[in-house]
Amino acid sequence: MQLLRFNHKKDDRKDEELAALYRERQDRSAYSLLVNRHLHTIYLETLNYLKDQEEAKEATMQLSGTLSDKLRKYEIDNFLPWLKTVTRNHCIQLLKDRQRLRTHNIDNESDSIFVEFPTFDHLDNEEDLYEQLGDAIDELKKPQRDCIVLFHYQGKSYEEVSEITGFPLNKVKSHIQNGRLNLKKKLKP
Repeated sequence: MQLLRFNHKKDDRKDEELAALYRERQDRSAYSLLVNRHLHTIYLETLNYLKDQEEAKEATMQLSGTLSDKLRKYEIDNFLPWLKTVTRNHCIQLLKDRQRLRTHNIDNESDSIFVEFPTFDHLDNEEDLYEQLGDAIDELKKPQRDCIVLFHYQGKSYEEVSEITGFPLNKVKSHIQNGRLNLKKKLKP
């Protein structure tokens, strides 16, 4: 994967030091070193969410370009978890955008159990929304989390989710509905 191969000098400074240096002085070499050091981590995280190598490469390159704004904005005490959260939120946004573009043909059987995916207008900004939604999804039980991510963020049909997870169709629908309800509870104002 040539896209993600970089040669960079050995530097013993901690990630947090480099992030602070960039935040305070806009030191491009510190930024470049920091991003290059973690480019593979970003790629693996995006691949985990997007499940497509080309999309993961593109998302990695997008993130490597936009991290500078986020690094200037936040004081970072623990860089790697922060980076993984930013990456996860970016992927969730990409999956949500993909889902918006996709039209759903919901059959009559599905209509009877369909519950609107929760909206959280009470959150201050979009970044807070995705961070809190991502954390809430992570806290769901594994079957609910898997079904929610496959259905809402990866755009899979109920049948496809059933095939991927091995759950019967009625269990998939149940996990999705219960997951939505649990998300609403977790994210209430």
